[in-house]
Amino acid sequence: MDQFSPANAASTCSALFDKAQSMVTQTQRVLQAVQDDGEFHQSLAALSSRLQQLGHHANQLGYLIADAAVVHSQLGLVLQSGLAEYQSALAVVSDGLDAEGDRTCDRDAIAGYLSFAAASVALFVLSAQLLTMESEKEQQSKLANPGGTAIVDAAHSASEHVLSSSYKIRN
Repeated sequence: MDQFSPANAASTCSALFDKAQSMVTQTQRVLQAVQDDGEFHQSLAALSSRLQQLGHHANQLGYLIADAAVVHSQLGLVLQSGLAEYQSALAVVSDGLDAEGDRTCDRDAIAGYLSFAAASVALFVLSAQLLTMESEKEQQSKLANPGGTAIVDAAHSASEHVLSSSYKIRN
């Protein structure tokens, strides 16, 4: 794997922000077409909210990466591999939001997308906290503690689940 590049990581965060914003618009269009306030509507509204959060935190993370005084090598590895993986998973979620055809609500799809967005936000928040630390040793210590490891593992697992799925959400 190539060496961590703050410029590339910040650029990927910017792309994640842009994609999340586009997907919020996409979900809003589907929500407007839904005539009832049933489970489908509620689930898509929750997904739209999570995507807004994901975009916000990805954008914030991009700025912090670009301005970070230090980045521990392990954190760089988590960011480098994770951001690329989340970008691919977000593309799958986007493909799953299809406004054509009959309205169906695949609970597993929406649940998987919600889990992915929530886990990504948690990792972005953790990474932001780490990037504000002044020493690599502090970053490594917090990243290696059970809470940090659990967040990294959950984000990876959620993105892998989305990447291995073939769900479609139709309006």
